[in-house]
Amino acid sequence: MGKDYKGTVLEGYSTFRLWKSELDDDLKSSKLYRHVLGSTPRPLDLPVLTVETEVHNAKIEVRAQLQDDWDQNLALTKKKIRQSVDLDHKSSIVELELPKQMYDKLILRYSEKNASRTRQLLQELMQVMTQKNTLVQTKVDTLNNLNSQIKVQNKDIVLHEQILISILIKSMSSAYENTINILNADKGDLTMEGVTRMLKNKETEIADPESLKEEAFYAERRNPRLCHHCKKPGHFRNICTIYLATPEGKIFAESDEGKSAAEKHKAWQV
Repeated sequence: MGKDYKGTVLEGYSTFRLWKSELDDDLKSSKLYRHVLGSTPRPLDLPVLTVETEVHNAKIEVRAQLQDDWDQNLALTKKKIRQSVDLDHKSSIVELELPKQMYDKLILRYSEKNASRTRQLLQELMQVMTQKNTLVQTKVDTLNNLNSQIKVQNKDIVLHEQILISILIKSMSSAYENTINILNADKGDLTMEGVTRMLKNKETEIADPESLKEEAFYAERRNPRLCHHCKKPGHFRNICTIYLATPEGKIFAESDEGKSAAEKHKAWQV
């Protein structure tokens, strides 16, 4: 019963649910949970019947021992609660005398703000769409992090990957227009991994067009050309006649990126 708390430390919204679960389990296994419920009365507050002196004195002694045990368990419960939170939360409960007061204040701090915090996170998620000049990977990391925090606040809110992809696409500047048109022309379900890869390739091209050409050249030297559309060797999808005949391929062919690919292919054939 005297073991220190070793579970998750309460640091904020992201750790609240796990902290509560692990602290509750720790207190229950230590037979201290009644102290945070406030359901264990102080032995000294219990009435003692005035009977014969000898019996009465015995009851007094027993009650005194019970009070000592109660005080010890009370102090241990408070200690475990303090061990389970960071400095900020510890400061907010340091003046409270009873474990129930400490526990209730920590629970109330998050349960009351749960709905408003969820709305705040959803708003931050939507604000990613305004981050036109932020790096692609930074935006992807932000979306994933916010999505995880929303799940912590409300497990009933499930954001499909397609929603996160749509937010990411909406966040891109006009320089990505051709790449976005290609993505939107895809009739299947996009994946965050695939979309991120295409956008990061375009990001590299915008930042340093020559580096992308060099990377493609050496990639071709390392691996024979293999079209990801028709699966035949000798060419890539951006010049595949079968792919360019599809609705998506036609959009690509008319884009600056498609025209550039065609020009590069002609130059490489010379």
